[in-house]
Amino acid sequence: MDTSDWVYHRFDDLGIALRLPEDLAEREENGLLFSGENETVRISIARCDVLYPDVSALAAGLGEDAELTELGGVPLVQCPGEADTGLSAYSLIGPAGDVYSLSLSRCEEAKPRRAAAVAKAIAGTICTMDAPEASGAVTHESAVLPAETDYLVLVNERTALPEAWAETVDLVSTPNPLGELIPVERTACKAFFALQRALAEDGISVELGGGYENTGMADAHGIPADESEHSTALALDLLFPDGADEAQYEAVHRCLSDHGFILRYPQGGEYYTGRAYEPGHIRYVGAEAAREIAGRGITLEEYLGRDPASIDFLVLVNAQTALPEGWEEQIETVHMTNRHGEDIEVERTAFAAYEKLAAALAAEGVHLDINSAYRSVASQQEIVESFTVKYGADYVRSYVAVPGYSEHHTGLAIDLYLESPDVWAKIHAKLADCGFILRYPQGKEAVTGYAYEPWHIRYVGVETAREITARGLALEEYLLSL
Repeated sequence: MDTSDWVYHRFDDLGIALRLPEDLAEREENGLLFSGENETVRISIARCDVLYPDVSALAAGLGEDAELTELGGVPLVQCPGEADTGLSAYSLIGPAGDVYSLSLSRCEEAKPRRAAAVAKAIAGTICTMDAPEASGAVTHESAVLPAETDYLVLVNERTALPEAWAETVDLVSTPNPLGELIPVERTACKAFFALQRALAEDGISVELGGGYENTGMADAHGIPADESEHSTALALDLLFPDGADEAQYEAVHRCLSDHGFILRYPQGGEYYTGRAYEPGHIRYVGAEAAREIAGRGITLEEYLGRDPASIDFLVLVNAQTALPEGWEEQIETVHMTNRHGEDIEVERTAFAAYEKLAAALAAEGVHLDINSAYRSVASQQEIVESFTVKYGADYVRSYVAVPGYSEHHTGLAIDLYLESPDVWAKIHAKLADCGFILRYPQGKEAVTGYAYEPWHIRYVGVETAREITARGLALEEYLLSL
């Protein structure tokens, strides 16, 4: 058979190319039709909705009659065809990790031997990369695929699954060793295979134990699907056939971001996620977001700027700007007892950040304690009266805010007990990485309206704190620059 004038037909959406006559007799919805004298062959190419990590697993999944083979250097699985018209059927894994099937079947009017010769010639030209004869290639338009998935979609007890979410997800399934077909979003599934291979090189065997949960169902924890991450098809539960200890979990967690995953419910993130630590629950968010989330040690909620309290961490309260109305009803505070036995109240997020700051400084031998944090307007009035008697009116004007105009009303400002001036520099150096700024720095008295207070810190969030500190600004100056 003369195939010298054939050209490669590239199917970019599937990642393959086939060498065929340039002018096919017919294009059909379910494939192509090659027609010549006594040799009509239907060529059907389809993307599969079950994925396998490698061609060996693909062969095993297709049954005992499937055989591993190779055509044109491409490993594939040959499957038995239909008795009357099936000439050959193949399943392959493309370069992007998708599984697709290629079937070459003889039409009724074709002579079997001629059609078989055509099918054999076509099968031998399978290519899973750019066709060698690119200049003569015919590129076919990509098939219509589901709308692009939002890999940063947030679903938790406070944020429900978006309406019509299922219409945006390209859902596939993959088998696990328990004989279960685990449904997962296509890109997340392929990313898991890459993670699985990387971990296998370190001697860690991991499989999928759970994936997509349909709406109307509850997940393994009894959480309704529209409040469960599993309804996104981007959340995966890991299965360790040989069991796993904390060291193995840590090894897995270190690899996640390189493959686009995050540990969805990390230790210390309970306030933001609303869930306890789950070492085996991972979530696909894409490589760029995963690396930033892991690098900053934050949760998905923090990365998206979603705080449960929904308060403005950049709220400005100073001598000219009063506390916003309704603020005290809006914030959520926690109580702690300092070393002097005093009850201290702090906004919840600011206190979690303070605990990180205290731990970091304790490692360097500096032990923090809180002198004062949240104060109501009424308690501020009491302080003004008490300090006026104790220290005089001039001191109060320099260091104590008018009731209603104190940062301490926000719950985000903390006054520290300082051991000695020698430790101030160490404390200030750690503030930004924990989300705090020195609220009244030296040289900014004309801007802030207050004298230098090395003990007064203010929570604004890590990213903002780093920028304010790097630029040497007061909070007022930063807000004006936005």
